[in-house]
Amino acid sequence: MLEIELFAGLLIIRLFLGLTLIGFSIFHIVNMEEFVRNFQESGWKSPRGQATLFAVGELTAGMLLALGLMTGVALWILTMLAVTVLADAHLRNRFMIAGPVAGCAAFLGLGAAICGLAVFGAGLLSLDFYLVLLPFSSLGIANPVQPFGGGWVFVGGGLAAGVVHLLLFWRPSAAS
Repeated sequence: MLEIELFAGLLIIRLFLGLTLIGFSIFHIVNMEEFVRNFQESGWKSPRGQATLFAVGELTAGMLLALGLMTGVALWILTMLAVTVLADAHLRNRFMIAGPVAGCAAFLGLGAAICGLAVFGAGLLSLDFYLVLLPFSSLGIANPVQPFGGGWVFVGGGLAAGVVHLLLFWRPSAAS
């Protein structure tokens, strides 16, 4: 019985993260000019490109997570976005963007969810399980329920991509 509860928990985490990201992306797309202005004020090169990248990244990662499809790719995208948000919004403001505790707690919760999905994969209640041959599954090489599968490779790739993205495009000293 514990097994189905674990997989139901993974489904709840994936749906919550996925639908939240889809909601963020819709908000950012509808309010694109304000989103572009936020990137511009934070010192990003090509603020329109950054805003578009983030909105599309949120939408893509959200849909993939909600479906449990190519979960590894979703973790890569989400980790890359999280690294840049951590540096831009949280570190610059000492984790206080939403009050003394809320900004830090939400971000740490996101990190915990990413780590949980990296460890356990998308679970049996996912499209990854039924599409085992898909090379981007975070569930392991051959066994779709293998704990400690390939998810960490994607999270590591997302961390590296986030750092490179920051180095190439973020200029905090240029912020007004």
